[in-house]
Amino acid sequence: ELQKLDAGSWFHSRFAGERIPTLIDVLGQVTRKAYINLEIKSHDHTSRQLQDEIEQAVVALIDKTKTHERVLISSFDPVVLKNVKRLNTSLQVAFVSKFFNNKETISLCKELDVFSYHPNLAYLSSEQVNVLHKAGIRVFPYNINDKKDIYRGFALGADGLIAKNPHLARQCYNPTHQRA
Repeated sequence: ELQKLDAGSWFHSRFAGERIPTLIDVLGQVTRKAYINLEIKSHDHTSRQLQDEIEQAVVALIDKTKTHERVLISSFDPVVLKNVKRLNTSLQVAFVSKFFNNKETISLCKELDVFSYHPNLAYLSSEQVNVLHKAGIRVFPYNINDKKDIYRGFALGADGLIAKNPHLARQCYNPTHQRA
């Protein structure tokens, strides 16, 4: 049903008639130069059975397209990440959260063997980034909306950014801005 909708005209008339790609379409476009951060959402009103089916379907599509090394599965829900790792131990996962809770977050990241931790930039400090780095955890904050956010993320010592405008983030990137 979603593929029947026009996903482009809201942006510009030249994109009128553009359709929402399916996950298999997106994974089929992954090249050696592209990585995908695929966030699996969960909700209190979603049954565990349906959530399991979603996780199984996502992992099956990654298996089918052989994109394991190019996909990072992220979620706010540790149960989702545990299930993804149970379904395929070769998949990389990332824990997402709004707030950083020192010991609890680090413990959870270690237990999940995360590739990275994704906190909300608005609630992140350089001290927290340092604590995470000392624990061997990469930090990729989200909620990066403009140049100010991009420069703040880099100044905090983040390993990467989850930005609304990746082209702007790339333009602003200067390795000398990153902390040692």
